[in-house]
Amino acid sequence: MVIFSSVTPGAGPVGSVVVASAVVGLALDNTFHLMLAAGPGGRASRSRRLAAFDRVGGPAVAGITILAVGFGCLALADFQPTARFGALAAIGLLGALFADLVVIPALW
Repeated sequence: MVIFSSVTPGAGPVGSVVVASAVVGLALDNTFHLMLAAGPGGRASRSRRLAAFDRVGGPAVAGITILAVGFGCLALADFQPTARFGALAAIGLLGALFADLVVIPALW
């Protein structure tokens, strides 16, 4: 939330909390799908990780990309709170996609 509130000065902490909760809710869906596709247990084998990305990676990238573009369109709004919400949500979703594709596999 510190990142969200520091990206757009003047957005206020309330707006940042709303954006952060929306982004976390949407991003966790892809993370759960990736984790469950790799199977139960702590560390998944390399073949299970690759199979999980083959099965879930494409739809995860497509879903987050569509959401980020949709929220990014809100950034073009004339009403500044809506524009900030759209821009922050798009940035947050792309960051979550990066985490799903790079950070989560590094932790496996």
